[in-house]
Amino acid sequence: MDIRSIKLKFIEDFLRLQNEQLILKLNELLNREKKKIYENSLKPMTINELHKKIDQAEKDIEEGNVFSQDQVEEIFKEKHKS
Repeated sequence: MDIRSIKLKFIEDFLRLQNEQLILKLNELLNREKKKIYENSLKPMTINELHKKIDQAEKDIEEGNVFSQDQVEEIFKEKHKS
Protein backbone atom coordinates (compact mmCIF):
# COMPACT_ATOMS: atom_id res chain seq x y z
CA MET A 1 0.00 0.00 0.00
CA ASP A 2 1.44 3.39 -0.94
CA ILE A 3 1.59 6.36 1.45
CA ARG A 4 -1.35 8.11 -0.21
CA SER A 5 -3.58 5.08 0.28
CA ILE A 6 -2.45 4.73 3.89
CA LYS A 7 -3.27 8.38 4.58
CA LEU A 8 -6.71 8.12 2.99
CA LYS A 9 -7.51 4.95 4.95
CA PHE A 10 -6.35 6.59 8.17
CA ILE A 11 -8.46 9.69 7.53
CA GLU A 12 -11.52 7.56 6.78
CA ASP A 13 -11.01 5.55 9.97
CA PHE A 14 -10.34 8.67 12.01
CA LEU A 15 -13.49 10.39 10.79
CA ARG A 16 -15.56 7.39 11.89
CA LEU A 17 -14.19 7.47 15.45
CA GLN A 18 -16.63 8.33 18.19
CA ASN A 19 -14.39 7.74 21.20
CA GLU A 20 -13.18 11.13 22.41
CA GLN A 21 -10.35 9.63 24.50
CA LEU A 22 -8.98 7.79 21.48
CA ILE A 23 -9.19 10.92 19.34
CA LEU A 24 -7.34 12.90 22.01
CA LYS A 25 -4.65 10.20 22.30
CA LEU A 26 -4.15 10.11 18.54
CA ASN A 27 -3.90 13.88 18.46
CA GLU A 28 -1.36 13.81 21.30
CA LEU A 29 0.65 11.12 19.50
CA LEU A 30 0.64 13.11 16.27
CA ASN A 31 1.80 16.28 18.02
CA ARG A 32 4.49 14.41 19.96
CA GLU A 33 5.85 12.73 16.82
CA LYS A 34 5.81 15.99 14.82
CA LYS A 35 7.78 17.62 17.64
CA LYS A 36 10.34 14.77 17.59
CA ILE A 37 10.76 15.08 13.83
CA TYR A 38 11.24 18.83 14.13
CA GLU A 39 13.71 18.52 17.00
CA ASN A 40 15.70 15.87 15.13
CA SER A 41 15.95 18.21 12.14
CA LEU A 42 17.64 20.90 14.23
CA LYS A 43 21.39 21.10 13.95
CA PRO A 44 23.48 22.83 16.60
CA MET A 45 25.59 25.76 15.42
CA THR A 46 29.33 25.58 15.56
CA ILE A 47 31.16 28.27 17.53
CA ASN A 48 32.35 29.71 14.22
CA GLU A 49 28.78 29.92 12.86
CA LEU A 50 27.64 31.58 16.09
CA HIS A 51 30.42 34.18 15.86
CA LYS A 52 29.51 34.92 12.23
CA LYS A 53 25.87 35.48 13.21
CA ILE A 54 26.92 37.77 16.06
CA ASP A 55 29.22 39.73 13.74
CA GLN A 56 26.41 40.11 11.19
CA ALA A 57 23.97 41.24 13.89
CA GLU A 58 26.42 43.86 15.16
CA LYS A 59 27.01 45.07 11.59
CA ASP A 60 23.24 45.32 11.01
CA ILE A 61 22.88 47.38 14.19
CA GLU A 62 25.70 49.73 13.17
CA GLU A 63 24.12 50.21 9.73
CA GLY A 64 20.65 50.81 11.17
CA ASN A 65 19.20 47.62 9.70
CA VAL A 66 16.96 47.02 12.71
CA PHE A 67 13.28 47.17 13.64
CA SER A 68 11.72 48.43 16.85
CA GLN A 69 9.46 46.13 18.86
CA ASP A 70 6.45 48.15 17.70
CA GLN A 71 7.48 47.76 14.05
CA VAL A 72 7.90 43.99 14.44
CA GLU A 73 4.50 43.68 16.11
CA GLU A 74 2.88 45.68 13.31
CA ILE A 75 4.57 43.52 10.64
CA PHE A 76 3.23 40.36 12.29
CA LYS A 77 -0.25 41.81 12.72
CA GLU A 78 -0.38 42.64 9.00
CA LYS A 79 1.08 39.28 8.01
CA HIS A 80 -1.38 37.28 10.10
CA LYS A 81 -4.57 39.21 9.44
CA SER A 82 -7.47 36.91 8.72
